[in-house]
Amino acid sequence: MMSVPHRWTFDDEETDRRQAAVAEAVGGFIGIIPYIAFYTPSIVYELINLRNLEKIMMDLIERPEFIHRIMRFMTDETKANCLDIEDAGKLTANNNGAFLPSGSYGFTDELPGDPFGRVKPAEGPLRLRDLWGFADTQEFTDVSPEMWREFLLPYQRELLGLFGLVYYGCCEKIDSKLDDILAIPRLRKVSVSPWSNVHLAAEKIGNKVIYCRKPNPSAVVYNLDEKQLQIKTEELLRVTEGCTLEIVLKDLHTAGNRPENLARWVEITKSVCGGADGPA
Repeated sequence: MMSVPHRWTFDDEETDRRQAAVAEAVGGFIGIIPYIAFYTPSIVYELINLRNLEKIMMDLIERPEFIHRIMRFMTDETKANCLDIEDAGKLTANNNGAFLPSGSYGFTDELPGDPFGRVKPAEGPLRLRDLWGFADTQEFTDVSPEMWREFLLPYQRELLGLFGLVYYGCCEKIDSKLDDILAIPRLRKVSVSPWSNVHLAAEKIGNKVIYCRKPNPSAVVYNLDEKQLQIKTEELLRVTEGCTLEIVLKDLHTAGNRPENLARWVEITKSVCGGADGPA
């Protein structure tokens, strides 16, 4: 029997009270946006948190129908929640300085919205199709392309279909799944993690979408080898010639008490890339 999805409601009065309390605590209003500006219908992250990775790996083999029932339930719930937020007029634009979940920003003129995460009153409330959506397959890195294609991708595609543009991938290796990822409608950005084959990704991605390269952050944590950084960045530029390249340093949990390494990383990377201006 199909379950009825749970619904989201909004307490504007309580939200305003909490927003005012935060503003007072930090000494004044600092442009707080009370609702989320990024949307991650990956569902696999939530699935792993509910059941744990080891059990899911076994379920895929021993209880495939069970996994399909779970994914169907989570897809329906996530879709209902997203539509509730849309119906309540609580969506906020994420094509500006909003941080997208896998790193970098969502700057684009393909979606409506002003730099402050709102729209002009005449334009009406934002819809899901006015926003970036995001999904990844990080927890399914070691799941075969066939199993990923059966148990996760169709559900993610259904949810991503609600959004105007799509960003896919995080820290997983995407080599064996890249063809299917590139077939996702309205895809604009793909994450190429430290574990992915940069040559294969460049060959397949080309200039179809943004090639979002995530260098290994471990090189910045302690002793930054500036010469190696320059060499690797130059090699990346050669490999991705013809691609629309974005370089994002993320997943840094420490700078090893050397925050100056971050500034040097930015300086060297921008220098190798021709001194391009903009966020780094």
